[in-house]
Amino acid sequence: MSDVLNLNRFRKRKQRDSEREQAERNRLIHGRTKAEKRLVQFEREQLERRVEGHRLPGEVVPLEGEESLDGLASDDGEDERLPEPE
Repeated sequence: MSDVLNLNRFRKRKQRDSEREQAERNRLIHGRTKAEKRLVQFEREQLERRVEGHRLPGEVVPLEGEESLDGLASDDGEDERLPEPE
């Protein structure tokens, strides 16, 4: 006679194995080591310091997410001056 199989145990083991395989694929695609993340952060901060160091005094810098004054200009080619008085 054959051994009794617990199908739930087999099903759960199969699911765990497939989840591990998926996790491994995700790590290869999306994963970065802590050292890589720190390096990118360091390079980003270094670039920001360099740009900030070359900024002219009194220059207005739009905050992140705000629109700059350049975006307010009309692109339709028409001049938006007020009509001259007669």
